[in-house]
Amino acid sequence: MTQLRISFTGGDNRGEQYPLLPEQVVSLGRSHSNTIRLSAPDVSGKHLIIRTDKVGNISVEVLSSRTTVVNGKNASIGDMLKLSPGSTVQMGSATVFVIEPADDGGEMKTQIPSDDDEKTALPTPGWKADSGDDAEKTTARSADDFATVVGKAPVQAPAPAPADAAAKTMSGTIAGTIAGVMAGNTILQSGGNSTIGAGSAVSEETVAFQTRVASDDEMDKIKKSLRTKQRKKVILIALPLFLFFAIAVFLYFYLKPSAEEFVTWPADSGGNFLNEYRQVAPYLAIVYPNVPGCTITGDDSNVEINTKIGKLRDVRLHIIAKSVKDPATLEQDHQQAFEKWMESMLEQEVTLTFAGDRTTMFLNTTKGAGVPMTYISYTRRVENDDFWGYALFLRNEDNVHTVMIEVELGDQWRSEPFMRAQATGMVIYAYQKTEEHWEGASSYRKETTVAEDLREASSFMEREAPVYWGRIHYLLLSALIKSAKSENPDPEQVADAKNMLARLRRLQTTWYNTQRLAWQYAFQNEDKATMNSIQAMGESVFSSEFQYSDFRYDLIKRKDWK
Repeated sequence: MTQLRISFTGGDNRGEQYPLLPEQVVSLGRSHSNTIRLSAPDVSGKHLIIRTDKVGNISVEVLSSRTTVVNGKNASIGDMLKLSPGSTVQMGSATVFVIEPADDGGEMKTQIPSDDDEKTALPTPGWKADSGDDAEKTTARSADDFATVVGKAPVQAPAPAPADAAAKTMSGTIAGTIAGVMAGNTILQSGGNSTIGAGSAVSEETVAFQTRVASDDEMDKIKKSLRTKQRKKVILIALPLFLFFAIAVFLYFYLKPSAEEFVTWPADSGGNFLNEYRQVAPYLAIVYPNVPGCTITGDDSNVEINTKIGKLRDVRLHIIAKSVKDPATLEQDHQQAFEKWMESMLEQEVTLTFAGDRTTMFLNTTKGAGVPMTYISYTRRVENDDFWGYALFLRNEDNVHTVMIEVELGDQWRSEPFMRAQATGMVIYAYQKTEEHWEGASSYRKETTVAEDLREASSFMEREAPVYWGRIHYLLLSALIKSAKSENPDPEQVADAKNMLARLRRLQTTWYNTQRLAWQYAFQNEDKATMNSIQAMGESVFSSEFQYSDFRYDLIKRKDWK
């Protein structure tokens, strides 16, 4: 029997040759688990399988929905075709090989799969912090800083003296007058004379004034005494006022709630979160903080909410949710539709700037394949206010839903942890609608009828083989897209397609959970061979056809089986 070989005549592998022996199974694709690994980006992870029997018959099974041409004719996923020496197979746009007799003089090589594979790291959302400001401290000032008292008290007038003492007091009157002028005090006279009675209550200072000229030391002593009395009077008045203001300041800072360093979801006095939801589609709702003063305007397809966040409710939160029906998105992949939406927004708002990397996550991952949602941060100006926030984008059938959640730019540093943790969780998609969720795609069957797609999908479904799940998903999506584009879609056909899609996703969930448990068991027992086998099988089942439509595709690509 003539020995055969696989010889590449086009693409990145051009010039490579591989032996094709009897009773051999050869897989080709970009995955490391293939017998022959290809590098062209338009080739699937496991594109096709070639089998030979004892007598030399050759057959090829197509596992990819991407371009496959056998002997000049297009082949579809699931096709089983016969090959012979001289047969030509094309994968993608440029990778071509031919089955030809082996040349003993030629040099052939065999590719051995590698265990290594690329890992894609997705950002994970998720971060929260609370702290408080320290209370200000008030330092009391000394009472000496409040007032400086300069003043003089009047001197008590002397009592009149008897008549027989007039002569004795003449010299005292002159001395008292001189001393009074020097001391700046008023001397009270009676009948032109100043006298001191024997039993009168006259201070020592007055006696000195009336009997002689006071010395400098005595004058300083008198002034100091008067200043001390005045100072005590001021202190007695100022001290209660100072204590009143000190206590008021202390109570203000003690009782005043401390401002949050990073804002949180508002709650009532009992610690219960203040939240409410607003429906924007039959299967979609927005959760928002329902605080006093919150306002909601618009209709069911165009809602605008103004509310507050934070323990003190001191940060303004602005939410805009829109739902539009756009049949053009039926022929666009998820990322293509998102880019078209961004372009239209940039044309409408000249101040809008998208920042950072876009991130695609899935809602309701515990049900079906999940619902893909892409979000990105942005800044924009509305009249005289600058805003920063997150724009969220998701679809269902030909409906496009967008949500813009933003705060004032000055509050970004306090609100960013809250927005990262809460923004994506503020969108709620109905669980009962998750299994039948679908959206448009750029690649679908256009030349067949909806009935043909459903009949072929049902035939593959009966085989219950995971290798056909990609083909089934492709056929059901084609049927749903064509029904949505039709002016008179058949409700029964649409219901059948959605029912089969839900059944497919239940089968995928059961199979994936079983493989995940097997991988974890192998991991505990350090069984790397089994772990690698499960990884390769998962990549084959959840191939590129499920990207942006099933959350398990990303988990398997990241080898996250835990």
